[in-house]
Amino acid sequence: MPCNTSTNYFATSDFFIFSVHLITIISTPFHIFGAFCILSRTPKLMSSAKSTLLNLHITSSILDLVYGCLACPFIMSPTISMVFFGVLGGFLDGAGIYYLVILSIALTANAMVVLFENRYHCLVNGQESKSRHRRPIFFAINIIYTFICPIPLLIFAPNQADANIYYQDQLQKYHPCILESKKSEIFVLAIDGWLLMFSFSLTSIFYVSQSIYFVTFTIWSLNRVKTSASKLTLSLQRRFMVAIVVQKAVPTVSLAIPVFFMAASIWMDSSNQAITNIFLIQVSLHGIIATLAMLIMHKPYRQAVSQCIFGCNWRFHDLSSRTSISVTHIHLKHHPPLSASKMGVELSLDPPVCPIQAMGGKSTHKMTNHTDRHIAFKIKSSNNSNYSVNQIFGIIKVCETFQLIITRKPGKPQADKLVIQYVAVGEDVNDAKAFFAGPNPPTGVFEGETVIKLSAAE
Repeated sequence: MPCNTSTNYFATSDFFIFSVHLITIISTPFHIFGAFCILSRTPKLMSSAKSTLLNLHITSSILDLVYGCLACPFIMSPTISMVFFGVLGGFLDGAGIYYLVILSIALTANAMVVLFENRYHCLVNGQESKSRHRRPIFFAINIIYTFICPIPLLIFAPNQADANIYYQDQLQKYHPCILESKKSEIFVLAIDGWLLMFSFSLTSIFYVSQSIYFVTFTIWSLNRVKTSASKLTLSLQRRFMVAIVVQKAVPTVSLAIPVFFMAASIWMDSSNQAITNIFLIQVSLHGIIATLAMLIMHKPYRQAVSQCIFGCNWRFHDLSSRTSISVTHIHLKHHPPLSASKMGVELSLDPPVCPIQAMGGKSTHKMTNHTDRHIAFKIKSSNNSNYSVNQIFGIIKVCETFQLIITRKPGKPQADKLVIQYVAVGEDVNDAKAFFAGPNPPTGVFEGETVIKLSAAE
């Protein structure tokens, strides 16, 4: 039987190989530029997510490289078998290459979960000390599952010799060239597609459910009525969160469509190699779509693109690098005021009001570090006779909080204030008191102070 049985070029392996290789060549410069933007154009407001953004970008780029160059998995419809036309075909067997392809997809999905968890930890759960102990366990479980999720299908994969005999007639009818030239390299994934669909569904649920959880509770937290952050800070954080969600939703949908098509094809036992090739090629577009979505959704990266294309010297306003003084007004009344006060971008206080009367009492607040640097703080009071705090000096780590307890003794109300001085410090600084002990005011990447006006009611 002659090899050129199909008159449709789009149904051939040559069309698939040429397309995925071309996409890989085109997408590589985009991946390099995307990494450059993350490393050099990420503003400080986004810096707490910088490492997770870079991790996600790298795993997406690796997925593109594995799929479009190293593996090139050509699925031969209507069978559940494939041939790998990539570079690794000369070094690994089909099972090994299949494991790397699924692993690269799982690593990308895990990196997406880690990014959403990072925002959840920084904006919602960072103040809980117990969360710091749970996070390593969470990361360990996800990493372990990522590396073992492809294994069940390999364990239950059919005997390759028997499976090739089972698909002999269909391969001879639809793919005689491959059967003739690469018979020993054909990897049959399954005879019954239900196990394959179940495995992919389970893995998808594992990652998607976590992403939905973190996104939902983070957005809910950013829309809470009672918050110490200013409207500007909340607006920036909301926009950043929406940008991240859209950035990942677009390529995820582009990747999900081919997967659903493959599942439908297996379920209906249909055969259309041309359409199968088009959807397989769409998978290779995942990386470049993810990179373009990132460059479009985040303003600093859009400006970097404009500068490269049009030669414009665009500058973005990095709000989180300001060193101006931010002022908070807290009125010590039994009932809090109706409107919350504005807080600084770097450091916030929650709740922003303090319900202590002149007869005395205590009020507990959470000071949150919203930056990618450790913050050292010092608290000063204008009335040490009536007011005291549980800790004068301290260090708040990245995305974590410190519990501040303000205590007032009974006394005549008067105009008093607390001043919280803060400055960015390195991770090697452990003694905030010694840091503030110098003759000159300490300086860092940023510094500032929050003035809390105290006006107790009788």
